[in-house]
Amino acid sequence: MKVQGGKMIIAAFMLAICVSAMAQEKAPAALPSENAPGDASFNAADQLAIITLFGAYAQSYDAGKLDEFMSLFADKVELKYMNGDNVVAERLDHVTRVMTGRVKVFAAEKIQRRHFLTTYAFASQTESEASGHLYVLLLSSKDGGAPTIVLMVPFPRKTGQSDL
Repeated sequence: MKVQGGKMIIAAFMLAICVSAMAQEKAPAALPSENAPGDASFNAADQLAIITLFGAYAQSYDAGKLDEFMSLFADKVELKYMNGDNVVAERLDHVTRVMTGRVKVFAAEKIQRRHFLTTYAFASQTESEASGHLYVLLLSSKDGGAPTIVLMVPFPRKTGQSDL
């Protein structure tokens, strides 16, 4: 499963949650809802594909498997690596270099991070995109110690899905 075309800003979403512990939590802008809360009339196969892709992003990055992580993106994907409100890198090759450096620092300092993505709620879905909300919880531990919460934030994002 790959992100195709530049239609998928899900990539930017996942990279945005891979920010440093210094990221500030801000209230997200509300997305317009085209369906009533709890409406289950969406295409379940597309929703499962999106959730599976989110899981693959989180698990491969957390495990330091950057080749696997980057293989989830098409060559022409538009993505930005964010640190707070600052764009750190904008192209796949630049993002790869930045993430490689972060993974090396985490390994050298014996830092383990785990991204938990939960409580998915799809608000709208068409043939080419979906929008919704989920919660992101980022835990970090050092040298095998107890994990601490680094980031906990609701995340609304709009994402293209037709090419999953």
